[in-house]
Amino acid sequence: MLSQCQFDGLVIGLKRTPETLNEFEDFWRDHQAWLKEQGYILNMRYSPNWIPSWTTFTTWITNGQWIKFGDCDVPIKRNFINAIRESDGEKVTLKRIHTPCFPAESSIAQFFSSEPLVSNPDNQCIPVYDVLRLPDDEDFEILVTPYYSWFRDPVCFSYGRLLNCFRGIIKGLQFMHHHDVSIDQVSYRGTEETRFYITDFSQCQYHLGHPPYNIWDYVYDISFLGRMLRSLFGNIFYYAPTCGAIGLVEKLTADMINEESFQHINMDEVMERFSYLTKSLCSWKLRARVRSYTESLHEGPCERLLNNVKHRWNIRLGPHFMEGS
Repeated sequence: MLSQCQFDGLVIGLKRTPETLNEFEDFWRDHQAWLKEQGYILNMRYSPNWIPSWTTFTTWITNGQWIKFGDCDVPIKRNFINAIRESDGEKVTLKRIHTPCFPAESSIAQFFSSEPLVSNPDNQCIPVYDVLRLPDDEDFEILVTPYYSWFRDPVCFSYGRLLNCFRGIIKGLQFMHHHDVSIDQVSYRGTEETRFYITDFSQCQYHLGHPPYNIWDYVYDISFLGRMLRSLFGNIFYYAPTCGAIGLVEKLTADMINEESFQHINMDEVMERFSYLTKSLCSWKLRARVRSYTESLHEGPCERLLNNVKHRWNIRLGPHFMEGS
């Protein structure tokens, strides 16, 4: 049986019929009025007297057309939901935290959101706008952050943008290590402004008073990051061989993962080697189109050529988003 701590973090893949709330959505429905008092407006799906908008049509909508209605959206994870900040209409993301399971998450998130750290350009941690403490359950808090989407959703359509995202991941983890915090599992998300952030601090630990890089948590961070980068390059995204995406970071990720070598690598060295590997890439390669692995399986030669030409045309005047190249 799963513990409460394990269960809270599971991705929800199953749901009942679209006109019925999932069990985990009941929390957001029950706190919809209270959140509105705090200045945050949830989707009308969570209103107490919600009636699915598609059921008001005289003819029943079939063949899954209900998915086009905004009030059929179900959160990807049980503890996350999007909202509108009433004061300025800005989209935000709300995250519910079970503090007995993750006692340091809120404090570490707020630590990196405080001055002078929040103004440091090397800080890639998601800023916290507000911390809401539930009036009916002291074991839970809600963090309010900028609205973000999951890693595969943002516009990472050029090779340079994707490398810049990875540069941010490395820079952000390096920044956290410099401030005596290990993260255990890197969770990275993108905002609507194509800014990427480290967003999950549930497994973070303070290491104040310990020399950096000589304890297991720092070493594990580097190993996990290496596996993550290798997985993203090799499994999620696909690149033309001329871009050299796999070979570009293969030796670096191999050293980060290798049990005989990663103990001798710290995040400063990872950042230095990544910058060295990418600084020689020309603009043509940085502007190359990124295709998902699934997309690459379904593209025929003619469609691929057409899409590549369209991609080059669309970004001909835009930046390639590779800092330091």
